[in-house]
Amino acid sequence: MSKIFVAITCGISLLQNLLNSDVFRDYLRRKFNISDDLNLNSLLRNSTLLDLMYRDCMVNGDIAKKIMELLRENPEQYCAELNSLIKLLRSVDNLKLCRVYLYSSNTRSCSICSHVLSKFIVEYLRDYLDKKCNVEVKGILTIPDILSGRYSEALQKLAEGFVREAYRHVRQGFDLYTIITGGFKIEIAYITVLSFLVRSKIVYCPGPESDIVILPPIPIELDHNVLKICEKIINGENLEKETIDLLKRYGLISQKNGKIVLEKWVSKLIEARRWNSTY
Repeated sequence: MSKIFVAITCGISLLQNLLNSDVFRDYLRRKFNISDDLNLNSLLRNSTLLDLMYRDCMVNGDIAKKIMELLRENPEQYCAELNSLIKLLRSVDNLKLCRVYLYSSNTRSCSICSHVLSKFIVEYLRDYLDKKCNVEVKGILTIPDILSGRYSEALQKLAEGFVREAYRHVRQGFDLYTIITGGFKIEIAYITVLSFLVRSKIVYCPGPESDIVILPPIPIELDHNVLKICEKIINGENLEKETIDLLKRYGLISQKNGKIVLEKWVSKLIEARRWNSTY
């Protein structure tokens, strides 16, 4: 019997698809007394309405219940992340346990989607699949919004959270999968690199009617020469000006209070490489 750990980058496909439903748009109009026409663009740009939806989803749960009601009709059609996960689980033979970890931006729209996605996985996914395997949600990691300009902090947190969970689950005998169907492109690019470093397969699905694509992990390693230089920086050793200028152009280092330091996301990549070499 197999065990798998599935990391999922979360986007807002669920909310986008729901807004194509007359039933959901009418529900929002009645609930929040909206007289104007409600479409995808008007909602995603309306921070006040998104705040109201977020608070209701997290506190009262009314919106979450309505979304779940619609989602249960056809989860593969409404949610790109669920579509990929369901097809992945159906493809794994003799599956005993699937443990899921979600990676979500801290925007209101993405937080609503990841919250409902987590609830659906826990409460309904096993029955929908009609399989005996257990499907658990290990957690949701919320990272800063990439579009806010805090991309370095966002990538650092994503790297730290993903690598930590991947390492723990490999140690427990889990096979690793990373679903990259949802989320910002920069998050997807970064977690793909991290996935290869920890030997995780990559899962992608173009749409509800398509089959999933599962890419085998590419056995990549970080450049040993760069690693040696990074170790020197960690140890406080002096570097030649040409080397410093090169690392700055690569975006690997910064200068703080007159001291050369590694960018935090680079440190997390090095950790991923060290952990990967232990199994």
